[in-house]
Amino acid sequence: MHSDTSADFKVAGRILKDVLGIPHSSLSARKIVVELCRIVAERGARLAGAGVVGILKKIGRDNVNEAAGKKRSVVAMDGGLYEHYPLFREYLQNAVTELLGTKISESVVIDHSKDGSGIGAALLAASHSIYLEEQ
Repeated sequence: MHSDTSADFKVAGRILKDVLGIPHSSLSARKIVVELCRIVAERGARLAGAGVVGILKKIGRDNVNEAAGKKRSVVAMDGGLYEHYPLFREYLQNAVTELLGTKISESVVIDHSKDGSGIGAALLAASHSIYLEEQ
């Protein structure tokens, strides 16, 4: 909704009407809704970025080891929000950069992965079956 760039926020007004059943909304109300959507999207992306950084820290990929060369960390993201919402991707990358610093974040690549959920589930199932065999 906050991609609405029209002067009177027609798209936001149409969504308020069609989805939420609010037939008449003022310009100021539409502006508030658009800004609220931006805030929620940014917060969600920042939380996701914090999760990515937490995992990178846990596996020891939160620093640059000059002696070993610069290793890249590739983070695969799946989902419609990441795939279709460029501003979410930008907010997420900004959060990772803010938390890790510019130098370290340059070695972190966040990329869209089709069917990442299915691949992740398969990897989890495989690792769990190995765990059960060892017991």
